[in-house]
Amino acid sequence: LVVEARDGGPATTGQCVARSLVKFALPWELGHQSVIRFAFGRDRSGAALGLLAQGLILLQGAAVIAARRTYADLLTGTRVTHRRR
Repeated sequence: LVVEARDGGPATTGQCVARSLVKFALPWELGHQSVIRFAFGRDRSGAALGLLAQGLILLQGAAVIAARRTYADLLTGTRVTHRRR
């Protein structure tokens, strides 16, 4: 599998970093903040952060079904292809 630009050329370093942040780091961090707020907080922000994290994961699935690309790929102008040797 290869991550490349939408036009088939090589993806830039910035595109790859942004793709990883949007796809992995954002839901991961929101999920962890949710747990911390539930464990130590007295407000309801933990539930909101948890719902947002789950929503991003569901959005990823919906984007794959609708556009055959993740929302991270749609936002960063990348795509994943399979290259045979």
